[in-house]
Amino acid sequence: MAHWIAFFVLISVISFPSFAEKKMQGQKGELSKETILKKYPTADSPLVGKLPRGTILQVEGEEDENFAKVSIELADGTVTEGWVDIKTIKGREKESGRTSPQKVTEETSKKNKKRHLPKDEASLLGREKTFYYGLDAGGNLGMVNYSAGTETYSGMSFDAGAHLGLFLNSYARGQFNVGYMRLEGRDSLNNTLGFGYIYANAEVQLLVDERIFVFGNLGYLNGIGITGAPLTVKLQGSSDASTFNFQAGAGYRMPMSDVSGFGFKASYLYGVQRDPIGVQGILLSLFLDFEG
Repeated sequence: MAHWIAFFVLISVISFPSFAEKKMQGQKGELSKETILKKYPTADSPLVGKLPRGTILQVEGEEDENFAKVSIELADGTVTEGWVDIKTIKGREKESGRTSPQKVTEETSKKNKKRHLPKDEASLLGREKTFYYGLDAGGNLGMVNYSAGTETYSGMSFDAGAHLGLFLNSYARGQFNVGYMRLEGRDSLNNTLGFGYIYANAEVQLLVDERIFVFGNLGYLNGIGITGAPLTVKLQGSSDASTFNFQAGAGYRMPMSDVSGFGFKASYLYGVQRDPIGVQGILLSLFLDFEG
């Protein structure tokens, strides 16, 4: 008889955690302060929306050290899911890990059945991010060729600009870039030849993972100035260096907050026009993004 009692005690001990975990699922909680609803349980997860203080939510039972999976019913009856900081659920301000959420009384639940998220907050929930904007600045190793000569003018210079982008889907972005760029250098005799450009291009970025992306763009370099042209270089003006161009490269984006980030890009630029001036370059730039 004793060994049977021991057997049932052992089974009860083994079964208890999973039973407790099941009980946890489906309980309600209330937010103690305004918080962010995230798509994934990570610090740099995409933002789903903001939840105001007092929001009643359903705890779905999945948790890690810092986040709990929840669902929220909006005013129109639709249900949105995501992850919130465990410490923002009432009664769990000092907790972490997998512990049971505070129970909401029947009276509180009835009271909050009439309470919906404000329209502006409800519109944020379920709304995917649509656009972003930012600034760029960097340096380049430029190479300038004069078609009537044999020399290549190469050297370091800079570029700076701004961008506006759209989230096409979860793995692709479209971006429009404008700015100023210099491409210049020296030949073997130390003669200088360089050009200033206003650039504009359309770019597509494809995400390799959450932070790494590859990209390509097509654009136009409009020549607006010449630097130190040798007497052997015969040009009508800076417009002789204007050209369509393409770029290809890769980048790395790091989050700063839920709605901003920064990173760097490296690319190769090639000017399509080669007569009388041909340009190409290796570009390295830093960028700052703000999401809308």
